Amino acid sequence: MLKSAHIPQWKYWLSHFMELHIESAPSEVNPHLYVSLKKGRLQLSAAKAVYSFEDLYTNFGKAFEQIQLNNTNQQVLILGFGLGSIPLILEQKLGKSYTYTAVELDESVLYLANKYALPHLESPIQLICADALSFVMQCETQFDLICMDIFLDDLIPDD
Repeated sequence: MLKSAHIPQWKYWLSHFMELHIESAPSEVNPHLYVSLKKGRLQLSAAKAVYSFEDLYTNFGKAFEQIQLNNTNQQVLILGFGLGSIPLILEQKLGKSYTYTAVELDESVLYLANKYALPHLESPIQLICADALSFVMQCETQFDLICMDIFLDDLIPDD
């Protein structure tokens, strides 16, 4: 669980009873982008979709439990970073220490990730503001694990 110095402890407790708005960061990509506290976790949402929900972002947690993951020296590419649920789950729930390259299209998402998530993650993370398809087409680096978590609100882009 991420504990931000920007947020008083009482808000974490109250968030177990009601969702609390923390910060809005609208952008051209996501006009209704915001961070809230819910169930003691930071949640990144758009108008119709949840982008990150710390360790409660269970789709990746369940997937990671089903595959054989090496313990160290893995290069991981994350397409669509959000608030870093993927490295958080791998690092804090599964005890994995990897090196991450994270590609995120929305500068506002990167701003929020830098403010709320990165200070609490120990693994090295290189954040890149770019279109995921363009990045993958020009990237020559090989990765041991690629995680794709790309949405535009509640839609998965065609490209």
